Amino acid sequence: MGATCSNSCCTNDQEINSKGGNDKQEVVLSKNKSLKESQQRNNKETERFNADNDQGKSDASIGSMKKENLLIQSTIGKMQRVQLEEITFSDGTTYKGEWMNGLKDGQGVLKWPSGSIYSGSFLEGKLSGKGKLILEDEDFYEGEWKDDKCNGFGVYMCKNGARYEGNWKNDKQHGKGKEIWQDGNTYEGFYNDGRKHGQGILKFSNGTTYEGDFSNNELEGQGTMVWEDKRVYKGQWKKSKMNGYGVLMFPDGRVFKGHFQDDKKNGVGEFTWNDGKKMISNWNNGKQNGIGICTNGDRKIGYWEEGKRTKWLDEQEKKLHSESIQQLELVKFL
Repeated sequence: MGATCSNSCCTNDQEINSKGGNDKQEVVLSKNKSLKESQQRNNKETERFNADNDQGKSDASIGSMKKENLLIQSTIGKMQRVQLEEITFSDGTTYKGEWMNGLKDGQGVLKWPSGSIYSGSFLEGKLSGKGKLILEDEDFYEGEWKDDKCNGFGVYMCKNGARYEGNWKNDKQHGKGKEIWQDGNTYEGFYNDGRKHGQGILKFSNGTTYEGDFSNNELEGQGTMVWEDKRVYKGQWKKSKMNGYGVLMFPDGRVFKGHFQDDKKNGVGEFTWNDGKKMISNWNNGKQNGIGICTNGDRKIGYWEEGKRTKWLDEQEKKLHSESIQQLELVKFL
């Protein structure tokens, strides 16, 4: 990580279409900084205190650097950790802690001129093991490290209250974890390469909940959305919208079974009411279009345009549209 969560640590630009409640829940978490270059510059301490650094320095500065150089040099070849006094690097970064064989190794504290501080374990000059990084804006990461990056289990806390707790791989959320945003929205589930991917549960502060599949930070696959007004959709999703076959249930008992495209009814669908009335028809862009069969004790066949019934078919018209009627009658809904 080079002493930062450089690639979207606890950062998710997330837009979820929750339809009917708040149409869009947009959540953007904290920015992250990179101290990686600074860490790389002083990663090999013996090279930072060579004769080239003497040029342009005052006698006092040269003397200090030579002293620090000698201290570091004294650890080379020794395979036991040695505690040294605070060392200052040419970029202003300081380190106080244990050394071995010319490298930071063991417990120590690394401070950057920006105000960021890492305290924890080092291995062969790199952040490895358990440690805590506090960034200059007071965001912090505490957990496991390997090769200067977040690897393993850890917690990233933003100053604004947003939080991620879970597994990491090379500075990115990877595996199982949980996020809590400052507005009360939460996600708990699986991540891949820093993005929500696999099974998860997304809860909005307004009461809306989605449980199901995610892919590349999108609602995608099979899932169930329960809105704050108690509507429920169970079915297929693509790019965070209802796409494919699904069942939409309303709190008053109405149920729609059929196909959706971009959150709108599209294709053949069956609408039932709690009094037993049933309608099977074609839908286009959320509206009934074409032949429809209505049953409510009796059976009527009509024609709809842009969501409005234009007529009931007589016997002769039923014969003319017999193929379309038969196709509707053959459709089976789960």
